[in-house]
Order: sequence, then C-alpha cells, then structure tokens
Amino acid sequence: MSTLYETALQSAGVLPTVQVAFTTALAFTAGIAFCLSLWVIPVILLASTPASAVVQYIEMIDRGGRYLQPTSRLLALGLFSLTWLIARHPDPAISMAWRYYAICGVLLVLVAPWETFMVFPINDRIKEMGAQLEKAGNAEGNPATKAELERLLRKWRDMHGGRIALLVLATFASAVAIVDT
Repeated sequence: MSTLYETALQSAGVLPTVQVAFTTALAFTAGIAFCLSLWVIPVILLASTPASAVVQYIEMIDRGGRYLQPTSRLLALGLFSLTWLIARHPDPAISMAWRYYAICGVLLVLVAPWETFMVFPINDRIKEMGAQLEKAGNAEGNPATKAELERLLRKWRDMHGGRIALLVLATFASAVAIVDT
C-alpha cells in the first residue's frame, strides 16, 4: 500500500513542478534582493536631503523585514521539507537529489547570520542618524552627516551582496537538482 506521499510524488509531473516552483521562488527572491542593491540604494543616494534619504531607506528595510525575511524563512523550511521528501523517494536516481536541496536550505539559513552581523548594524546606525536629524530639526544635517550616510548606504549595498550571493547559489543548486533528476 503506497502512502499519499509516494502517490503524489510519483505522479507524472508533480516532482518537476515542485522543483521548478522552488527554483523560481529562489530566483525571484534573489532578483528582488539584487534590485535593492542595483536600483533602490542608488535612487536613495539621490535624495535631496539626508533626512529624506533616511526616510526612504527605513521604508525599504521595513518592507524587507515584512516580505523578504519571511519569504526566505518559508523557502528554507520548504526546502528542508523537500529534502526530506526527495530523500525518501523510491527511485535512487531521484532520491540522490536530496543533497542539492539540503545545500539550498543551508544557504538560506546562512542569510540570517550574514544579515545579523553585516547588514543590521548598518540599518541601526542609519535609523539612529534619522532620529538625530529629526531631533535637531535639521533635514540637511551637516557635511559629515551626509558623508557618513552615503558611506553607510554604499556599505549596505555591498554587504547586501552576501544575501544576493547566497540566494543565487541556492538557485543554482536547485536548478542543478532539476537537471540531475
């Protein structure tokens, strides 16, 4: 008697559909992360005042916290589930693909410490700068404030490259799993 899992996963097209869906979700998430660095930060750097740049930046990171973080967590959970399901597949040629999805899951899990240690301190400092500008009632700030903000935004863009790289590597590993099965 076959389990629901075996019946579903062995049905024509189910496994490839799930694999393509995860690969697409990974690529989409990587693309969003890439756009933040490629387009959003350069646009924020064009803001007329440091206070305006800070407001735009805080909006961007708030949306990232609302959408990108939960998406990455759900993808990691889904990839670990897919890893477990594929490892149980009765066809040894397919069950060997569990390794690729385990790699994907690990890469996604690595995004959290990367952001915690490399990106979030920049977020905190820029928020602090915004509070200082608001308290002083000076949207323009001073030349040192503007220079520090620009440096921090560029550093964020560069550090965000770590998230992009991890997502691109996970997308690649997921694509290799499709080809390999």
